[in-house]
Amino acid sequence: MSSTLAELESHEIAGPPTTAAIGYLQELFGRRGSAGIQMASRARQGSIPQERVMAICVAYTAGLLERNGH
Repeated sequence: MSSTLAELESHEIAGPPTTAAIGYLQELFGRRGSAGIQMASRARQGSIPQERVMAICVAYTAGLLERNGH
């Protein structure tokens, strides 16, 4: 996903919307309790503990943003 985002971000047409989407990714999944993480927790309710969903989302988002220089 990281390489695809980097490729899209450098594209003349896709670059600006991709950069905006990366900002939303941070907003929705970059911190515990954010709206995206709450949604993901509800979707996985019962099969994965909420704390684990939060940890996975935050860590994945942080790693992805770091690899893409954000």
